[in-house]
Formats: sequence, structure tokens, C-alpha cells
Amino acid sequence: MNAAFLLWPDPDLGPELPRDVAPSEQIVLEVIEPTTQPPPPANLPPAPPPLTTSDLPPVEVPDEVIEEDIVRDLTIPTPPVPAPRRTASPTRTPVPAPAPPAPPGPPAPAPSAPPPAADRIVERPDRSPSLSGQALPVYPRTASVSDFRGRARVRVLVSSGGRVTEAEILERAEFRGGREVAVPSFPPEFDAAILEAARRHVFRPARDGGERVRAYAFISVSLDPPQ
Repeated sequence: MNAAFLLWPDPDLGPELPRDVAPSEQIVLEVIEPTTQPPPPANLPPAPPPLTTSDLPPVEVPDEVIEEDIVRDLTIPTPPVPAPRRTASPTRTPVPAPAPPAPPGPPAPAPSAPPPAADRIVERPDRSPSLSGQALPVYPRTASVSDFRGRARVRVLVSSGGRVTEAEILERAEFRGGREVAVPSFPPEFDAAILEAARRHVFRPARDGGERVRAYAFISVSLDPPQ
């Protein structure tokens, strides 16, 4: 098999086609010989001397005279100014004299100093007054209504010492048939007995900012007939 492949004749592919051959480029080299400068002569001629003013030729200047310009003042006549016409002077309104300055008023009162802490009334102190001693009301002997029983809600003003200085009844209720009924008013003697008992209550004073102050407190006072 190997011999058949090796000895097999080449196929006829026809005439060989011409190939395009690129023309070869020609490079021409030109040799240029370097030039040389001749050496300077040993004996150089001396340099010429510098020119002076006497060597220069004279310059002719024309004989000219400059005359000064003559300035003449030209007087231009001005037209006469007509005199102003006299007219009747308008009536001048008399200017009132300035009013005399007002006398100084009394000095403004100095701002009053803030009251001491003990005299201030604080609506919402840091610590409200607390009840330490309660007083019972005394039933009036000459009561206009027999067997009267009632209860009142009282607002009191507690001083910085813990005493009640003001008292006011806010609400009233009367016991009728075993129940409590709100009423607009009590007989005067019963109001006086309730307020007198409220003023005898004793409190621990309120404190605000670490100081004792006046403040309001609310208490309930009941009035019962003697047994």
C-alpha cells in the first residue's frame, strides 16, 4: 500500500499560470564629500578707527523764523436783561409761636418688688396642702329647720403657716329620705356653722420650689343634728 501511494503518477493539472511578480525597487546612493573652510590668515588688517564728529559732513539747516501766534480777544455783545416786574407781595400768614414745653410730670413709680414666697398664692404648687387637723361644725341652737342634715364642699386658702385664712362654699347637698340631694343654698345659720368649722381646720402648708407658699385646698364639711 505504501509503495502504491509513493509510486502513483502525479495528475496533469494543465499549463502553469503566470504569477504576478512585483517589480524590485532600486535604491541609488550618492556620496557627498564634506566641505572644509580655509584657515584664517595669520596677519589680519587692523580695524578702522571710529568716526568722530569732525569727520562727518556739515548739515545745512534752513534759516527759518517761527512767529508766535497772535491771539485776539473777540468781544461779543450780550443782549440787555429786562428788569423784573414788581408785583404785589402776597399776604403772609402769621406763623404761630411754638407752644411752651409741657412741665415734666411726676416720675414713674418704681416697679414693686415681687412678694416673698410666703405671700405668693400658687395655683399648682409642687406639693399641695395636706390636712393635719379637722374641726367639726357646731349645730346651731336656734335652727330654723329641725333635723337638718347636710354636706358642703368648701374651698379654703391655706397660709404658709398651715392656717385657713379664707373659706368659700362651692357645692351644697341635703340628706332627704336617706339620700343626698343637691340644693342651691342652705339656711344662713347652717352656712355660717360650716364656714366657721372650715376655718378651724389645720393643714401642712404647700411647698413650691422648696419654699412654703399659700395655696388652695378643698375639704368636705358635714353638718348633723345633735343626738
